[in-house]
Amino acid sequence: MAAPRPWKDLLRAALRAIIRHVPCEADRLGLGAVCFSWRLALARLAPLPPAPRQLPGDAAAAGARCFGSWDGGWLFLAVDDTRGHEILNLRSGKRLPIPDDFPMRLGKRAPMVICAATLSHPPDNPRCVAAAIVEMLPVGTDSPLLTFWRMGHPVGAKVTRSGNEREDIIHREGAFLVLSRAETLLAYTPRFHGFKGDLLIGCDVVPFLRGGRDYGDHRVHGRYLVESRGELLMVGRLAPRPLAPTSAFRVFQMERTRALGSGNVGYTWRELPALDGRMLFVQRVCSRSYEVSDYPGFEDGVYFLDDGVDVCDPCFDNGKWSAPPSHVDRRFPPGQVLSVYRSPVWFLP
Repeated sequence: MAAPRPWKDLLRAALRAIIRHVPCEADRLGLGAVCFSWRLALARLAPLPPAPRQLPGDAAAAGARCFGSWDGGWLFLAVDDTRGHEILNLRSGKRLPIPDDFPMRLGKRAPMVICAATLSHPPDNPRCVAAAIVEMLPVGTDSPLLTFWRMGHPVGAKVTRSGNEREDIIHREGAFLVLSRAETLLAYTPRFHGFKGDLLIGCDVVPFLRGGRDYGDHRVHGRYLVESRGELLMVGRLAPRPLAPTSAFRVFQMERTRALGSGNVGYTWRELPALDGRMLFVQRVCSRSYEVSDYPGFEDGVYFLDDGVDVCDPCFDNGKWSAPPSHVDRRFPPGQVLSVYRSPVWFLP
């Protein structure tokens, strides 16, 4: 039996193969500490292409309720569950307060609980506007509201009745698109007016030529908006019965079309037969799409977190769905029915 080859005599091709599987630049530099031969070989190798951006991970803040996230490590939090709303950057520790109240008539305020929120720009951008689905206290006594405010303002503004049907919000091409349970869209466009930059919100109905999908015997437990390859996708989360765990997903792409006979032009949702190399990380207000080709070793699928129907629900329905064949891998092993933490959100690096 031949003696093993010393590390210093490792072939350059083998060393390059090792480095290719080490995406972190700091770890690559650490390889040079193995021996002088490795350090010399690393110096002679052509630079490797930069590693792809990091994939999202689930995040939860101890003692706080998370209700959204933003690229760059920002989390939306309610420190006291229904009060103390703020945005926290987990990288820098920077905290930015956001409103706890929305305006009523005659200058009065009313407390609000933010269920889900997103932004038009990074939170430290002076033109950043937030959009949120909120409820009045006590939770569940009234229909949710749709609220907008300019970052840095202490009180929410531009409150509109949303009914009990708003599923998700995404900011795209200068407007907040709000998805309903009927699978139609409203476009809310923010603009600033006057010397003080007062926030004005315009609202337009996106014309759809066809309503909701037929999901057969399945129940839709959630609908999500996600931008992928320059197109807008709607992802439906399915379960066989109420309160049952997620069993499948269906993905649709928004397309412009013309109605037969009438000639009317509008939009429809066309179902995609396959994910075609996409990884979709879905949750209300913070869904993202990534390409499998950028992450060797990964497979396409839908990664999901438990949204919960109540702001105080624990999380238990998390995992990854892949098809075909339709299959769900649970995040928690058998026997662990409920997590002791609140529902997490995606941490977006």
